[in-house]
Amino acid sequence: MAVQRRPKAGKLKNGKVQWVVRYRDPSGKEHSKTFYTEKEAKAFDTEQSRALRRNEWINPVDAETTLGVITQAWADEATRDETISVRKTFLRNLGPLADMPISAVKTSDILSWRKKLLTGRDWLDGSTLSESTTANTVGQLMSVLKRAQQDRMILVIPTVRVPKSAPARAISRQELLTEEQIQSIAHAVATPKGHYKARPWLKSMIRVAAGSGLRVSEICALRPEDVNFLRHTISVSRQMGRGGVAKTPKSKASVRTIPVARWVTTEIVEWIKENPVGESGWIWTRPVGEPGRPFDRSAVTHGLLPAIKAHGLRQHSFHDFRHFFASVLIFKGVPANAVQDALGHASASVTWDTYAHIFPGQDDVMRDALAGLNLLRDDCGIGKKKAPGSHAG
Repeated sequence: MAVQRRPKAGKLKNGKVQWVVRYRDPSGKEHSKTFYTEKEAKAFDTEQSRALRRNEWINPVDAETTLGVITQAWADEATRDETISVRKTFLRNLGPLADMPISAVKTSDILSWRKKLLTGRDWLDGSTLSESTTANTVGQLMSVLKRAQQDRMILVIPTVRVPKSAPARAISRQELLTEEQIQSIAHAVATPKGHYKARPWLKSMIRVAAGSGLRVSEICALRPEDVNFLRHTISVSRQMGRGGVAKTPKSKASVRTIPVARWVTTEIVEWIKENPVGESGWIWTRPVGEPGRPFDRSAVTHGLLPAIKAHGLRQHSFHDFRHFFASVLIFKGVPANAVQDALGHASASVTWDTYAHIFPGQDDVMRDALAGLNLLRDDCGIGKKKAPGSHAG
């Protein structure tokens, strides 16, 4: 490495002197950088010499590459439709981090960005992400940073502690849908109003979801062979991912067979009669634009929420139909472990944490158990006077 004065004598036309640092990287390629003071040039020369000696040298060009450019390259490597969609979504969520040089990203920057994901993304109309989605998004960022470290674009990954996902939020009785409310929502999605166009397929989905507790990703992935129309059961063996790409369920518990009422299988039969299943094999598919393509969570959400708003109904998500199904089972006295199996929860604690306010309390259970024991009835002998001449024995 060397620090050279330019020009060797005198000054440049602008009356100044430049100092050029020249050095070679580990591959033998020559690099140079120009400074206007000898002090800055020597400091840079010392810094690069030390980094090369310790095998910690980072190409300055790579260090200045923005996080957005690196993430775009990471997204372009994806080949599966679902992975492509996930990485594009992450790229949109980068916000202010996208324009930062990879070497400049600090822990405080990531924590500030994480807070905006939770409280409002000002680069995306102020919309927010849930705790679990935010945790996944931060995890994706750490994967990108690790990739940059492996490519020697940075030496150290900023330390960020991602909080564990919060336990399942308990559902109160006041939040539960009633049968009448579900009927109103089902009617709303199938009735055009203003700019809202009717979606009869969503009406059918809502009815089946309320009677089976299926997740939106599970109901979108149903095929006729998953339904036993004689025994009235629905088997879950797959879920629908982003972009209409089917995938295996996340947990073994999600693979299950759910007993349902006759009216649920009848609803499916009636839908198939009016809308025959095509070559794709899915029960519910897009009627226009891309015929035969299955729906996914996004399509269902974009159909449900505008309908509720157009008809002036209380806001609810598709997941609330699942809560309705669970509440009916609990109110009818179905054991907790059976409710867990029907919902496909990985553990009983998830079921208890979610529906703690719906399951009858221990006091209620004890009262119900003792309610049939009327020890003060006339024929039990309590409170009666002894007959003359009677004796204990």
